Amino acid sequence: VEVGGFLFKYLLQNPPHQLLEDECTKMSDFGTLLAGSLPRVRVVSATAEPLGKPGAEPVSRVVVHIANEGYLSTRGTEQAAEIGAVREEALATLELADGQELLGASPRPAVGPFPHLEGRASGHSGMSTLHPSRYENWTESFNPHEARLEWLVAGAGSVKVKLDFERGGVHEAAIELAPAPAAAL
Repeated sequence: VEVGGFLFKYLLQNPPHQLLEDECTKMSDFGTLLAGSLPRVRVVSATAEPLGKPGAEPVSRVVVHIANEGYLSTRGTEQAAEIGAVREEALATLELADGQELLGASPRPAVGPFPHLEGRASGHSGMSTLHPSRYENWTESFNPHEARLEWLVAGAGSVKVKLDFERGGVHEAAIELAPAPAAAL
């Protein structure tokens, strides 16, 4: 018995002193492995394709191609999804400047949910939870690690796309639209 009581952490929660260094090494190795497994989202490309000038303003197709190069999904783990610790879907926001308009024929709203991206772990048994039929308009060829988002925008200047994956981080891209129409002489 120690005089004045005992040191709770040292006596009851840690391994014996001679094993402590090995235990700390194992725990720090696990932390490093976990950090290396986290989602790594990359904006592969962000472009605006001029579609012409059907009205007073030029129209552009804004396309953002994103990929998760990490091991885990952008929602983190399946357990995080099951207990509601993350949103069910990621969130995309298209910020328009003055004089720009999102066209109604656009397949997606300026702000809206889109599927989380799977990670390399989805190739392992039981890890993929996406249903291609639900998200078929988001990708050209369905690949749960990647997504292609697009909008039709009328106007000139630039737009900003913001992608919020929670566990996969927040990513932004500025995209220059079709040039403004030349002034009449």
